[in-house]
Amino acid sequence: MAKKLITTFVILLFAITQANAESLPFIDMEEGTKYYDAILSLYENGIISGYSDETFKPDQEINRVETLKIILESAGKEIITESNQESEFTDISGDEWYYQYIITGLENKIISGYGNGTFKPEETVNLAEAMKMLVNTNELIPIQPSADQEFFADADKSAWYAPYINYGSENGLIYADSSNNISPDHPLTRAELSYLIYRYENLGYYSGEVDYGKATYYADMFIGDHTANGEVFDQSFLTAAHKTLPFGTIVRVTNLANGQTVEVEINDRGPYVDGYVLDLSKSAFQMISHLGAGVIDVEYEIVYRIEND
Repeated sequence: MAKKLITTFVILLFAITQANAESLPFIDMEEGTKYYDAILSLYENGIISGYSDETFKPDQEINRVETLKIILESAGKEIITESNQESEFTDISGDEWYYQYIITGLENKIISGYGNGTFKPEETVNLAEAMKMLVNTNELIPIQPSADQEFFADADKSAWYAPYINYGSENGLIYADSSNNISPDHPLTRAELSYLIYRYENLGYYSGEVDYGKATYYADMFIGDHTANGEVFDQSFLTAAHKTLPFGTIVRVTNLANGQTVEVEINDRGPYVDGYVLDLSKSAFQMISHLGAGVIDVEYEIVYRIEND
């Protein structure tokens, strides 16, 4: 019962946050897309901003020093403005705008740079590097993969980044693609970094349990029928059928073609066609696609699970 109460509280809190949130002022950000809430949260907290042309440029790659600044500020880390310590990096000078963030990163053992004495501040950050900064900034404990642990298809358990990637996976911050690739060298965009931070700030909401496949929607002929959990089917409710997930499970469904998302509750069984993973109510389908599409490729993630007593 306690778990159900906590789950209900999380859902209500999320709904309240969404209801009170203002919209983004950027012309290239569409509400309802995968990264929207993350960018909105950081924007409202003064962590990120847009450009003078009223864009955010979500798909623009972000460099290492920009990433360091955003992660430090999102964690509320005190920025060192005066220090006797000098940068140990040969490519960082004291008159750069970001010098104080470099010093803060060094004094807090968040960054270490490269073996040749450089930091490469303007080089695009990759997922592994961003995970290390996030873990170290928030004083988290990296998780070394165990010898018998099944790891990602494209990641080395003995690599320097493995404990950071593993922490992210174990805590639902990051997840593999449909081929079990985590892409540690993937260059992050502004939107992806925002999303990573947002998922950390909402630990316990995102599960990291993600799957992929095709989704379609119910025909109107099923209106009024009873679903497998005993409810009367209604196209206006945000619900879905899945073959095995427990009834009451909430999943966040993302249309891979346009990034639009919707959260639905599992209340029925199906679909039973190979490659198909969800039957959505018509209203849920319309939130992420037009009905004429018929079938769409999706990823879906459990955002909480109700356990039966």
